[in-house]
Amino acid sequence: DATTSSTSSPSPSSTTTTAASQFGSSMGVAEVPAADIAELGPGPAPGETWTIPFAISVCGRFIEPLVGSGGPITANADGTVSVTGVDDGTPTLGTLAEGTGLTLAPGSMTLPATALPAELDSTDPPTQVAGATLVDGGSCGATSGAVEVWVYSADATDSGDGIMVVTDDPGAVPFAEEGMSIVVAYAAESSLPTLPPSALGRG
Repeated sequence: DATTSSTSSPSPSSTTTTAASQFGSSMGVAEVPAADIAELGPGPAPGETWTIPFAISVCGRFIEPLVGSGGPITANADGTVSVTGVDDGTPTLGTLAEGTGLTLAPGSMTLPATALPAELDSTDPPTQVAGATLVDGGSCGATSGAVEVWVYSADATDSGDGIMVVTDDPGAVPFAEEGMSIVVAYAAESSLPTLPPSALGRG
């Protein structure tokens, strides 16, 4: 079992993963239920495909993009997901998880055994990533960690304002709006949402 244990704060060196710091914002961040994300839009029309920036952040570090395909969603090596509209509802993070080996549930996520890096050496002791189960109330550095989804609407992707944080049911978050960006995070209590690297420079 690879449930997280206490770690120290990440340092900016000694890891190939990207520090989750750029575009961190405290402006207009609101905690909302997953159901509220559907208010952004109905998702792609059947047969229409959107490219959505997506990333996973663990204790302040973006891990390497997961790659895989499940139904109408393909996770790409460039840190985006291709989402194709279907007739029977809007694709969700749960749909994406099924295709990448990620497991999402209220208050927890389990990363696939193939996740890279296998551990983060930016923490002391190193933090297990591959196959790790991350749960609310575990440790992220010196503070408590929690599973969150950082949802940037199309406007928030451009401005950094109006970011929504979902904590109730990560798998229920829909891909509702073209131009949105999403991060699934295991975040320290004091963390600020940050854009996925694939969203930088878009627009």
